[in-house]
Order: sequence, then C-alpha cells, then structure tokens
Amino acid sequence: MEWMDFRKMEYSKSDYAVRVDLTSKVKGIEAAEDYVSSLPESSKDLFTYSALMHCYCKELMEEKALALFATMDELGCASSTFIFNSLMSLHMRKQNPEKVDPLVQEMKKRNIPLDKRTYKTWMQSYAALEDFEAVGRVLDEMKTHNGKKGSWSAYSNLAHIYGLKEMFEEWESICSKYDMSLANVAIRGYLSQGMHEEAELIFANACKKTKGKGSFLEAREMLMVHALNTRRVDLADSHLGAAVSESKDGEWHPSPDTRIAFLKYFEDEKDVDGAEKFCKILKRLGCLSCNEYCLLLKTYIAAGKSDPAMRQRLKEKHIEISPELENLLEKVSE
Repeated sequence: MEWMDFRKMEYSKSDYAVRVDLTSKVKGIEAAEDYVSSLPESSKDLFTYSALMHCYCKELMEEKALALFATMDELGCASSTFIFNSLMSLHMRKQNPEKVDPLVQEMKKRNIPLDKRTYKTWMQSYAALEDFEAVGRVLDEMKTHNGKKGSWSAYSNLAHIYGLKEMFEEWESICSKYDMSLANVAIRGYLSQGMHEEAELIFANACKKTKGKGSFLEAREMLMVHALNTRRVDLADSHLGAAVSESKDGEWHPSPDTRIAFLKYFEDEKDVDGAEKFCKILKRLGCLSCNEYCLLLKTYIAAGKSDPAMRQRLKEKHIEISPELENLLEKVSE
C-alpha cells in the first residue's frame, strides 16, 4: 500500500481498512493503532474502525476492543453484523460463552441482521454452557428466519446445517459426559433438510457412546415421523418397537404428531390392519382416544371397509363420541 502513498493516489474507504489490517500483520498492533490515529477524522469510520476491531479481537485484546466499540457507538457506526460477530468470537476464544447471548440480544434490539456466523457462535456458546434446549431454540429461530427470506432459504438452511454439524462434531470430540439433548438438536436439524441417513448416524453414535443408557425416545419419535413422511414404514415400526421396549412403567406416550403420522400413513395406504395394530399399541400405552379413533375410521372409509360392531366397540371402551366421530361411525357401521 505504501506505493500508493508514494504516488499520492487517493484511497477508498476499503483501502484504508485493508491497510489497517496489513499494518497490524506486518508491523504489529501498535503500528496499526498509530496509522488509524494519523488518519483525518473523515476517514475514521466504520471501515477503518472495523478493521482495527478485528485486529483487537484476533489478538484477544478485550479491553481495547470494548473501548473501541464504545467509541464507534458514540459515532453511530457500531451497528454492523461484522463488529458484533468479532466480539462474540473474542468472548468464545477467552472462554466466556455467557457474554455471547447479550450481544445477540443487542443486535436484535438494534435490528442488526444475524448471519450464519452469528447463529453458529450463538449455538456454540449455549453448547459450551451445556444449555442444549437453548441450542434447539436457536436452530428453530434460524429455520423461521430463513423461511422469510424467499428463494434463497433452502441454501441458507443448508449452510446453517453444516455449521451445526461442525459445532456438534467439535462438542462430541471433547465432551466428558454425552448429553442426548444436543444430539436431538442435530438430528432435528438434519431431518429438517431431509438428511435422514446423517440423522440416523448421529442417533447410532449416540446409542453407542451412551452404551444404550440414555433417553432416546425424543430422537426415535423424530425419526419415526420422518420415516413415515418418506414412506418407510418398516423403519418407523422398528423405532416404535424399540421405544415401547425402552419405556418403563408406561412413562412414554407417543406425541400427537407421532400418532397422527402413523395413522395418516395407514389411511393413505388404505391399510386397516396396520392401523388396528397401531391402535392396539396405543391402547397398551394408555393413549387411545376419540382423535385416534377418528383417524382409524377414516382408514376404514379410505379402504372401503365397514364394521357394524364398531359403535358397540367404542361404547365398551367408554370413548366419547364427538360430532366428527359420529359422522364417521355412520359411514363405517352401515
């Protein structure tokens, strides 16, 4: 850059920023500070200060970074994603993950957009704090955020998933106690992108690392629903059977989403026998209600089958007859 000085060429704003970075690398941080100080006031702006901020954060100079941030804030040029990301990375490298979330909240307050790097660092901070539910909330927020961005959302979602993959593998390699909560976050993320094999691999590794002593019911339900949605009922049945075996003293009840996924699958396939077998499992688990019977009868109707004894069957099981169920009963009991 010195040849530009020699030839008295005019610098652009980005040229000044590049020179700050190069000066720091070649001559050290003090030389970069001196260079910024020597600039005319009109050139001390977002570009040059951001470059100096990056230098401070890279060298883990927290006090100087925060002081510069305060200066930039006074000048009204601190509201950039790059600045906040740099500070978050600084806090993570200094083993202060609890300082990341306040920065994210400040970004939201200032309407500063969160990018892939922001979300990744935010998730990493929660993982470091072993707050895996919060990791899941961040992942859900990413999906909601990207869903509003139109045609690029699929590419952005995929980028975030690979960021999650990197974070999860890093955590998995250093964790002293395996926590299934973070594995569930990774599984949910993969399944949201249709990456079933990757999700199953995470699950298999989790089972191996915990020696089968963890709680796998949430993961199994996610895998069941995805398998049914992709027409792999054998795989869903396998996870269902394992979940029933793993649950103790009736502690597990399939979620409404899981029940609906199974019964909708059987309705689509016109598989009355499959639906009846599933309902027997639900009865054993104590979660067979009016809603499930409605879906069962829809399967009968889809398959063109009737059962004159169905009304008596529901009466004996003390099932409340809703208007919808009554309408279905009239068709099935003919």
